[in-house]
Amino acid sequence: MRNTLVCTVGTSLFEGNLKRLGADPQLSEERPENWRQLYESFAAGQWNELVKNLLLLDPGSRTCGAEINTVHEIRKKKWLDLENLIFLVSDTEDGRNTGLVLEKYFTGSREMKLKTVKYEVIEQLQDRSPKDFKKYGLRNLVRRIGDIAGQYRPENIAIDATGGYKAQIALAVMIGQALNIPVYYKHERFSDIIDFPPMPVSLDYSILANNSSLLTYLEKGEQVSEEDFEELFKMSDDKEKDRVKIFMRSVVIDGSCYYDLSPMGQLYLYSFRLKYPLKAFLR
Repeated sequence: MRNTLVCTVGTSLFEGNLKRLGADPQLSEERPENWRQLYESFAAGQWNELVKNLLLLDPGSRTCGAEINTVHEIRKKKWLDLENLIFLVSDTEDGRNTGLVLEKYFTGSREMKLKTVKYEVIEQLQDRSPKDFKKYGLRNLVRRIGDIAGQYRPENIAIDATGGYKAQIALAVMIGQALNIPVYYKHERFSDIIDFPPMPVSLDYSILANNSSLLTYLEKGEQVSEEDFEELFKMSDDKEKDRVKIFMRSVVIDGSCYYDLSPMGQLYLYSFRLKYPLKAFLR
């Protein structure tokens, strides 16, 4: 039975819910009775007081936010005996604060007696620099989920991909498919969560067998120029080059094209290591 839930986290609890309590008159009929205490503790950054007031609400209340809503729904599933809850937050001030509030909330919940409740910041998963988000943030997300899967084992994990950037949610679904982990998602207009069950598909690791040196070189943060890439594959057909390029991302530096490892490439390497853990030479 699965016992670990990994949650991608957005800032809807802050931006979409708590901040609006004191600023949007259209919410007057939807506000909980303690809305003023919620809003004032949020505005003042008094996180302990905020958590205290959140715990007074029904966990299914929209005010509690997508992450709290979905965790409480998912834990009712018969196949989940929740023991470990891990929130993956963005590399922003709101991301860190949201993670802290969620950690305090679930630690203080009387309904849940969990062994582990924590949040972790995914470096460069932020919207200040789209280039760093794409090059580092998404790959760091893959790395961290891969490490968690290695620690707790894929058969014990489920992913809640409700919160976070759209690219982050999409990548979480891909990770679930590659590592055979069920992924759950809930849109604010949905009455229930939906699942993306693992599909009966497998990755073709022959690409790695033939190109392990190149892919692990790129994984270290290195880049290869287009000219060097073409030289490496001068004896190969276009089909082989295209198969490798699936796991690479092109970037232009000083007018020249270079390749580095894409998030999909990172996922490909992690899925191989989880399936064949003794292949330490690929680290």
